[in-house]
Amino acid sequence: MEQNGGFLQFNSPDQAKGHQKVVNAISKAFGSTLNNKQLYTAADVLEVMAQTKGMTGEQYLAKYFADGGFRKLSSAEGKAVLRQSGLSEGDVNGLTQFVTDGKAIVYAAEHGNFSTFVHESFHVLERVTDSTQQLEDAVREAGRSGKLAEYVKAHDRLFSDGLFTTDDEGNQVEASKRITDVVATWGDGKELSKDQQEIRSEIMARLFEGYLYDGKTFSPKLKTIFAKLV
Repeated sequence: MEQNGGFLQFNSPDQAKGHQKVVNAISKAFGSTLNNKQLYTAADVLEVMAQTKGMTGEQYLAKYFADGGFRKLSSAEGKAVLRQSGLSEGDVNGLTQFVTDGKAIVYAAEHGNFSTFVHESFHVLERVTDSTQQLEDAVREAGRSGKLAEYVKAHDRLFSDGLFTTDDEGNQVEASKRITDVVATWGDGKELSKDQQEIRSEIMARLFEGYLYDGKTFSPKLKTIFAKLV
């Protein structure tokens, strides 16, 4: 059994070599902020995401990511994406761009960390997983029961920015109320606007971050789905 610097073991030198290519790709964006163990663990996470699609990490990277998949926000390409988004590098830890063929490029800021990697990688997985509706259903059920609000309050570090603490009129609100109100509109038969799609995707990604951080969710159903994704 071949083992790299992370936790996964591989049955052949070819598999280990393919995993190293994933490590090298991630390193282009996160190599200056993740230590060696974190870098290989990030590659392990991508490998497990790939397994949900019946692929190796190398195959997943080739199919769903463009041009190697990972860049620094400080690169010329990253700065162009920031300008298009109306953002500066200080505004974000990272972001994901989906290019014309639907493939992704993940950009990391100089202060992007392991959580940034998990968050942005989830945005890619969300596009290709078969569990999206199950995720929505589990979150909506928890919103109705009040368990989602409890979780947000207990994990306020994940939801402390203006996206969740400011309502549509620009008023300051509690993140737990903002998120509960947003989730309550899911599944009402109306197509989500671009802004609504963005906040929906951000809620999902941050819940996933929290799950990888402490293994906790507010819903046994959601925990089962997340466990299948990693």
